[in-house]
Amino acid sequence: MAKEVIGTHLKMKDGELDAYFNSRVPKLWAHFDVLNEGFLDVAKVPSLLKMLVGEVEVNNDLQVQLGSHHHKKHHHTRDDS
Repeated sequence: MAKEVIGTHLKMKDGELDAYFNSRVPKLWAHFDVLNEGFLDVAKVPSLLKMLVGEVEVNNDLQVQLGSHHHKKHHHTRDDS
């Protein structure tokens, strides 16, 4: 499932996908499988997948925003909650 998510959300394939998977998934798995059971409760999987792709997606969004030539000024007041 993790490889499918990486491929879909990060648009990676083949060697790039495998390298990203191998560099991230073991660390994340260990973070979530603290009892070293070899499986994860289904409730933990969305968090693992979010951490797996979230950092790259945030960086990509930031690059897109910083690279944009159309900047709008935003004025915030105390009532802008």
